[in-house]
Amino acid sequence: MDFYQILMDIMSEKQMSVPEVSKASGLSDSTVRSILDRKQKKVALNVAFSLSKGLNVSLERLNGMDERTNKKSP
Repeated sequence: MDFYQILMDIMSEKQMSVPEVSKASGLSDSTVRSILDRKQKKVALNVAFSLSKGLNVSLERLNGMDERTNKKSP
């Protein structure tokens, strides 16, 4: 699964809007919107770290990996 899809799933699960994600992660609103609007498959590591910390999810989850087995989900 692409990064933007994973991010959208997490946002939906946590019922968070783009501004809320931006504030929680310390990223600009335009950065988060860009990931979603451009349907980005990958992001820079520092962006992933910020989102991971702000959303309280693991980097493995943001990367589409099963946290228990460390294998890519289909």
